[in-house]
Amino acid sequence: MRTVLEQKVRHKQGVAVTPRMREALRLLRLPQADMDAYIAQQVEQNPFLELPDWECDRGAGRPDQFGAVSTQDVAERLASADVSVEEQMLRQIALSVRPVWLCRLAALLLEEVDEYGRLSSTVLDTFCQSRGVVRACAEEARQYLLRLEPVGVGAFSVAECFAVQLDDEGLLSEAFTRLLANLNRLVKGDRAGLATLCGVSAQELEQMLLTLQRLEPYPYCRQAVEPALLRRAELRVEQDEQGIWHVFAYADPAQGLTLNTQLRSQLSTSMSVREKEQVKDWMTNARWLLNVVAKRRKSLVLLGQKILIRQPDFLNRGVEALHPLTMFQIAQDMQVHESTVSRLVADKYMSTPDGVLPLRFFFTAGVGRHGQAPPRAAAAARACLRRLVREEKPDNPLSDSALVEVLEQQGFSVSRRTVVKYRQLMGIRSSFARKGHAATV
Repeated sequence: MRTVLEQKVRHKQGVAVTPRMREALRLLRLPQADMDAYIAQQVEQNPFLELPDWECDRGAGRPDQFGAVSTQDVAERLASADVSVEEQMLRQIALSVRPVWLCRLAALLLEEVDEYGRLSSTVLDTFCQSRGVVRACAEEARQYLLRLEPVGVGAFSVAECFAVQLDDEGLLSEAFTRLLANLNRLVKGDRAGLATLCGVSAQELEQMLLTLQRLEPYPYCRQAVEPALLRRAELRVEQDEQGIWHVFAYADPAQGLTLNTQLRSQLSTSMSVREKEQVKDWMTNARWLLNVVAKRRKSLVLLGQKILIRQPDFLNRGVEALHPLTMFQIAQDMQVHESTVSRLVADKYMSTPDGVLPLRFFFTAGVGRHGQAPPRAAAAARACLRRLVREEKPDNPLSDSALVEVLEQQGFSVSRRTVVKYRQLMGIRSSFARKGHAATV
């Protein structure tokens, strides 16, 4: 067989993602608090970027762009004093959009933790017996409590506390799970056996141990926490005199970010080539950042407006009026890619009459039997189910079949299996278990 070397030339089209484009996409995903920290860092590094003394202006009652002191600023002032860990966690529970029964149980469980922030299986059993709570519901409330800030309060052990903190950071792996399950080997100094058990090398084990060292084994023991707004909303909705709802962006430090053009004219003309290149890079980076910040803010407001158009009844009628909505639909409305909507939605919040809600809350799947239209939102169906159970008579609770019929009358066409799934998801007991007891949902 004869081997021949040939050269072929062909054209190919493609999209190259530059490092600056990747950075812009990353900034699109950042929550406002992280965005403010990033901007502050850039201002410190780039002399051509100027940022006014936001804290000083805000403390003096600086009005926002709408002519009044921002409610966000007021909330930050209220949170300016040091608060205890328990107070901080209770605030998070009060602002939660989780079911009422879950929040109540979490607040009650917070009273049962010891001075180290620990719970035990015995304490949990006693809690369930004294309050007539199903163990599964109490465990669900404990899992919710574990993931509040500071993460790990309510854990049964140090290992579980570390596991929850690692999971919160997205670092919990099989190797870490094995390490936490065998911490006694670490006490004995058997690092070689521990590395073999975890399936990692000695160097990787050292890195894992360094990660554990920076975790907080007793997060509840801190006397005070750093004052911060628990949920900082980027958007807010307001109703005008005609009853029409509008979306606005909160005032933030990025609005005052400007380019110092006078500094360029003040520089000496006898700079070296290297210095001129540095100044050029600073100017280019400053203009790029100003453009990215403006586009990010504009895109967030547009996103809120499109969500409001797609969910017109929510603000007046609540969760039960939600419509099925996907990010693909919003992407088509905004004429952007679906991944862009996903980045905008991530870790962003909107202040509504029902509280501060994550933007992801407005995206919900539809439920309905085949051939029946229009479908209703799954979140709306769950809210209606929760209301029906809460309003039922304790001596005559609604069965799953009866709930299907009532939901049908409310416009939710769901099967009995779906009702059972939603009921278990929200921690609602069966009609037999609820009989004679007021449902706490």
